[in-house]
Amino acid sequence: MPSLVVKSVRILSALFLLAIVLLLIPLGLGYVENASSYGWIREIQAIDDKVVGTLKSVAPTRVAGYDLARLILIALCYAMSRVLEAASIMLAKKFNERDLKKRYDAFKKAGLSDRQLASVKKKMDALNPNDANSREELVRLMVETKKKLDSMTRECAFLAMDVVGSTKLKVGEDQAYIEHDFKEYKKLVEAALDRENALKSAWTPDGVMICFATADEAIRAAQSVLIELARFNAEVKAVKTQFRIRCGINVGNVHYEKSQRMEEMSDRVIDVAGHMQKYAKPDTIYIAREVLERTKHHEGFKPANATVDNYEVYEWKAPSADPTATVLRGKIVVDGIATDPHGRAHAIGASMSPDPVRSTGSSSSLNNLSSLSDLSSPGTSGTSGTSNTYHSQIRETAPISQKMGEGSSVIMAADKTMLRPPPNRLGKYELKREIGRGAMGVVYEGYDPMIERRVAIKTIRQDQLDSSEAEEILARFQREAKAAGKLSHPNIVAVYEFGNEAGMYFIAMEFMEGRELKDYFDKHERFSLADVVRLMTQLLDALDTAGRKGIVHRDIKPANIFILPDGTLKVADFGIARIESSQLTQTGAAIGTPTYMSPEQLLGQPVDGRSDLFSAGVVLYQFLTGEKPFTGERATTVITKVLSENPAAPSSLDMTLPASFDAPSKKALAKKPDDRFQSGREFAEALRMAYENRDRSDKEIKEAEAKSTQS
Repeated sequence: MPSLVVKSVRILSALFLLAIVLLLIPLGLGYVENASSYGWIREIQAIDDKVVGTLKSVAPTRVAGYDLARLILIALCYAMSRVLEAASIMLAKKFNERDLKKRYDAFKKAGLSDRQLASVKKKMDALNPNDANSREELVRLMVETKKKLDSMTRECAFLAMDVVGSTKLKVGEDQAYIEHDFKEYKKLVEAALDRENALKSAWTPDGVMICFATADEAIRAAQSVLIELARFNAEVKAVKTQFRIRCGINVGNVHYEKSQRMEEMSDRVIDVAGHMQKYAKPDTIYIAREVLERTKHHEGFKPANATVDNYEVYEWKAPSADPTATVLRGKIVVDGIATDPHGRAHAIGASMSPDPVRSTGSSSSLNNLSSLSDLSSPGTSGTSGTSNTYHSQIRETAPISQKMGEGSSVIMAADKTMLRPPPNRLGKYELKREIGRGAMGVVYEGYDPMIERRVAIKTIRQDQLDSSEAEEILARFQREAKAAGKLSHPNIVAVYEFGNEAGMYFIAMEFMEGRELKDYFDKHERFSLADVVRLMTQLLDALDTAGRKGIVHRDIKPANIFILPDGTLKVADFGIARIESSQLTQTGAAIGTPTYMSPEQLLGQPVDGRSDLFSAGVVLYQFLTGEKPFTGERATTVITKVLSENPAAPSSLDMTLPASFDAPSKKALAKKPDDRFQSGREFAEALRMAYENRDRSDKEIKEAEAKSTQS
């Protein structure tokens, strides 16, 4: 229809031009003999006389003795022809713009994010709708984009989960309690996601949307969280109100890109999962019947007598949603189905007997199964034969630190064996709590009362080391303190002191509240290009400083890079660093992480700061693509690729990534040190230029590089 309108306007424009020709014909008839003898000429003259006469009757046409009627008509016809031609151009432009916008909106409705459509949107913004070549190029780009994205379509399962009444739960509670409880709740959920291999997730303050490969994984994860919630409410939470959650699951084909953040995914499949969660009852999972029928893990689901988005809904209730639930052999039983703490369902046989009591009370067997409502007061003895209390297997994961009498504390393992208690003080530092365990020892949060400063205390007990390894481990420990202690840089974790007290060696260092870069990568969280350049510049500045002081880190990887809440990057763990003045771990010792190690380090050859820059190049590649450049199921496969293969250009893995970043990435990952950047400063400058050239075409970038080389 739009094209018909444009054609009609153009035909009218052409008719007015034809009218001009007809008005000019009578002017030449006087020079043609016997012209009036032709009938068609007489008809033209008659029409001409009528048109000219009409104009003369309605408007003055004589000026200075000249009759201008015919000239006026010619001018009017020409003006109308031009106006109609302009109108046809304007209409064609509007209709083309509307058509292209419809195509673009169709792309977005297909579940594509702005990041995926960046190249199309950029081309569309610069488009001249009247240029046929430009329109064809845009349509071709759209078709290519659609084909590429269609190839990324896969079936995924989505689990939406949120805390019921979270606003009311926080009313009147101490802010510290609220922050603690939601942090621990998030840990509980993420543990379930890790067990079931979640692909990606996106958190809101009180909820989460998770993507899985299969519906069975989503179901098991949801059931695991709902069952573990009983222990969480009994042992972990500090607020008064019980945590209750509701879950919704849906499955469907979506455009899936590994590097795409969960927040950027948009599809009706995801919307339906959110709606299922919205209408689910507390401590219940909602799922469409047609989705459930395709799963293996559908025990315990019942009709919910409800519909959501025109789907018939089935529900699974957690024990906390069903007061008739009981415990049998550590499994929670609902309507004849036993569910373990990981959400796996098992049929209950008649031969099964109840668990013995796991409490400080009676140790006799339970003759009658008790209600789950007794979980609210664990550890007390029952007063009747039908209401004995118990500790189920859910409660066996109690905190390892338990109070043993007034003022005393002991560390207990899962098998209840007593371990050596941690010290309360090391040197001048007070030890507050254990915050982590590394390959060489325990890390504590400490406090320096002299200057009122929080510190991290990294420790090793010499008497707990294997005698054959003790010397090397302690040497590495001392070397870490020495290497980091020589460096004073805002992007390197500061070391304050190295000491030894009663056989326990320790390093006091800067206390950091942040996240490992590895955590971001593992959760497929992506960074903007501006943030990538900013963070890489900080990393490279730190490595440049270390290199100029003769220190090679030798283990640059995401697990040793921290990002603080204010966006500052910190490099940690100089445990295998090489110091020019030291004879330890130099040539012949390939210590590090193969995926991030340089070829010369893998081969046991001498290394310098350019080896760290190679490792930084691997980190950059992950920043840009979300993938490691060298991968394999075995270490030997990874090593072979590092030594002999060149990874694909980052822009070939992500069509939205500017090609300007390909060259710095390639140079950073060069096999020979002489072919790489020679300093962190040079590497950082190349990234800055790549960011400035991000909107230039490949051809423009190559021309600029050629001119730079010539000059």
